[in-house]
Amino acid sequence: MSSKLKCSKRYPGVFTCSLKSRVDKKQDTHFYIRFRSNGKARKEMVGTQLRDGMTAYKASLIRSQRIQKTQINEDSNDNLKYLDNKVTTFDSLYFEYFKFKKSKYIKYDKYRYKKYIQNRFGSKQPESISLEELRDFKNEISIGLKPATIKHVLELLRRLSNFGVKYQMTKGLSFPIEMPTLNNQKTETLTEEELKRLLSAMDQDSDQNIAKIMKIALFTGMRKGEIFNLMWTDIDFINRLIIIRNPKSGRNEHIPMNE
Repeated sequence: MSSKLKCSKRYPGVFTCSLKSRVDKKQDTHFYIRFRSNGKARKEMVGTQLRDGMTAYKASLIRSQRIQKTQINEDSNDNLKYLDNKVTTFDSLYFEYFKFKKSKYIKYDKYRYKKYIQNRFGSKQPESISLEELRDFKNEISIGLKPATIKHVLELLRRLSNFGVKYQMTKGLSFPIEMPTLNNQKTETLTEEELKRLLSAMDQDSDQNIAKIMKIALFTGMRKGEIFNLMWTDIDFINRLIIIRNPKSGRNEHIPMNE
C-alpha cells in the first residue's frame, strides 16, 4: 500500500495517492486538494477514481470552488459562473484549455470562439449536441465566411471536445466533424519581360549556387524538398531526364531537362 501523495503536473494544488479499499481490497486512486482558507493551509480528500469517478480536473474545480477565486485573469466573471456548474460545457472546456495553452495564435482562437461558437454551444455539453445541430450551425456560419474561416471554427470546436475527452471531463461529441475542402492552389505565371528580368537577376546574383537552385525550380516546377533530395544518380544526362523518387504522388516522376 502506498500513501505518498503525488502532485498533479497539470493542476496545481491537486494530489493523488493509490490505496487499497478495506472492503474489497481493490486498488483505487484517491484525490486530495490543498489550498489556503483564511490564511490557513488545508488538505481535503475529494473522492476516488473508481468509486466516485473523480479526476484531476474535477478535483481542480472543487479546489477553485473552495477558495472562491480563479487563476484566469481575463473573463473572470464568466469563469466563476461555469465553476458553479456540475456539468462540463464548451465554456468550461474553453477556459480550461486556454488556461495552459501558449501560442501566438491564441488570440485568433479566442476571437473565433466568442464570435461564432459561444452563443450557440457555450452552455451545452459536447455529448448533448446532435449532428443536425452541427449541420445547422455549419450552414449558418457558411454565409459570408470563407471556407478557411469555417474550417478554423469547426476545428476549434473539435479540438475543445477532444481536449475534454483526453482529460476525462466529457464524453465528447458523438460524431466526427467533417471539414470543408479547401482549394488553396495558386498558379502564378510570369510575362516574358518579367521572366527576362528574373533570369538577369539570377545571373548577376553573388551566390550562384542559390541562383542555380532557383533556375531548377523555375524550369521544372520541382518542390524545394525534391530539389534538395536530388542525387547524381537521379540525373539521366543521356535521356535528358530528372528522376524524382518517392514524391507525394507515391510514384517516381520523370521531368525532361532543357538546354
